[in-house]
Amino acid sequence: MDKKHHQILAILLLLGTFLQGLTMLRSGLSYSFGLGFWGPNGHDGIWHLALTNQVLKSFPPPHPTFAGELLTNYHYFYDLLVALINKITFIPVINLYFQILPLLMAFLLGLLSFLIGWKLSKNFWVGFWFAFLNYFAGSFGYFGGESLFWSMQSISTQINPPFALSLIVILFGIWLLASVKELTKKHIFLLSLLFGILINVKVYAGIIILPGLFVYSLLRLFKKDKKPFLIFCGSFVLSVIIFLITNKDPGSLLIFQPFWFIHSMIESPDRLYIPKLALARYRFLAGGDYVRLFFVEAIGLFLFLVGNLGTRILGVI
Repeated sequence: MDKKHHQILAILLLLGTFLQGLTMLRSGLSYSFGLGFWGPNGHDGIWHLALTNQVLKSFPPPHPTFAGELLTNYHYFYDLLVALINKITFIPVINLYFQILPLLMAFLLGLLSFLIGWKLSKNFWVGFWFAFLNYFAGSFGYFGGESLFWSMQSISTQINPPFALSLIVILFGIWLLASVKELTKKHIFLLSLLFGILINVKVYAGIIILPGLFVYSLLRLFKKDKKPFLIFCGSFVLSVIIFLITNKDPGSLLIFQPFWFIHSMIESPDRLYIPKLALARYRFLAGGDYVRLFFVEAIGLFLFLVGNLGTRILGVI
């Protein structure tokens, strides 16, 4: 990259970091009326602050709101990370949560996005647009509510810190796999650890990464490269262990229900809500008219994909 490219990238990272962090920065500060918590931070932020103060007391940690109960069936590794940083640095938890870590994670999100795009394409602008879209692209939900199509907007990423951390872990893992010419035992251990703990950073991140890693490892096996498969095996075993010991009755937590998001998007008044399409689906399903049911489901899938891709649909074109 030349000097001009460095300047463009620096402006993007600074702007993206500040604007994504802005959704968090004003919360947790003292105002004339007391502590201020804006938007979802009035609930989610306070919950995470309470949990962060509990996670180092035992394993599983005490439940923040039910005395005498242990917290199970929840992903709390982000809160554990905040608590550990607090113990090492003595920086107050409230400042770590609202002012420091959101900015750090927003910066890493953009930087890793750029590095992956640049590494895989050898083109500055591919990396630039990958980072730009991860900062600023959004679904078409902004026409009628942020989560109209279920997925939240990119600008709100830091409001959900476990989600933001899971993106960074995934992007770092992909960048490492793309950058290292020869995976060593240290790389295998590190990637197995990172992908393995995702299940308790954000549970659906772990569920997504394992099948993707499995497919990638199979493709590498055809090229006589066994190391990605070792990473998958390590990640899978670690994910299962963490999932079993942090969840009570874990078999009931995950339900295989294809198209649940699409059906609820169409049927829920607080989402896209197309009652005629929902009624048509029930009618064709009850009547056994699977040909027309297929087309109804296809319409729902199309609306879900296009609606959530939003401006990113330009990438398909």
